[in-house]
Amino acid sequence: MRESVKYNFINRYFQNSFTNEICKIINNSKINKKINIFDIGSYLGNFSREIKQKINKKANFYLFDPNPYIKLNDFNYNCLGISNRISKKNYYYNSFFPSSGSGFNKIAMNDFFWNLSRKLVTFNIFKKLIKIKIKTITLDNFCKKKKINKIELLKIDTEGHEFDVLKSAQKILKNTKIIQLEIMDKKKFFKKKFIRINNFLLKYNFKLLKVKNIWSISILSNLKAIDVLYVNKNFLTS
Repeated sequence: MRESVKYNFINRYFQNSFTNEICKIINNSKINKKINIFDIGSYLGNFSREIKQKINKKANFYLFDPNPYIKLNDFNYNCLGISNRISKKNYYYNSFFPSSGSGFNKIAMNDFFWNLSRKLVTFNIFKKLIKIKIKTITLDNFCKKKKINKIELLKIDTEGHEFDVLKSAQKILKNTKIIQLEIMDKKKFFKKKFIRINNFLLKYNFKLLKVKNIWSISILSNLKAIDVLYVNKNFLTS
């Protein structure tokens, strides 16, 4: 099985990133060495592809996605999960809409209205959730093995699993410059989760620059999601 062109088109249509803002910050920086870009929850690599086209710096790209059906020709792709511990976890693959809802957290898949509306939109009424065992590692462990001591851009889009990813990176976050992060939860729990993540990143000297609502998730569901852009305060003044 290979992810289809249809899902690539849908994923691009609903993409809600800060690529223009991020590339402007990177291009205006005084960095003169090869930079490290981490794309966690990369899916078909559209975010990394767009960043690569727009930046004027040389870069190493590290893409991660637990989805075992992805095939990329232009990037090296790690079929691994990033989590707060090294283990094996259940990954829930959304066979009717792979670019949305697939992940370690079943928050979207447990939402009746989210499921029904997405099945109707994609005309995949009878496709179901597929459970797969996937190896997980911490971001700190990966960076240690690869001898990576800094990250210029960290993008996280993991369908509700984002705080576990951040907790896996408590060492490398001290040397991370920019973070684009999707935060997702049930509407009634969302504010509490956002405050928790925001307070966590403030301890690492990050400043919240921008917030975008992801309307495509909240429509016809009990979920809420936003994309947020954080930049290390020291990087802004360097």
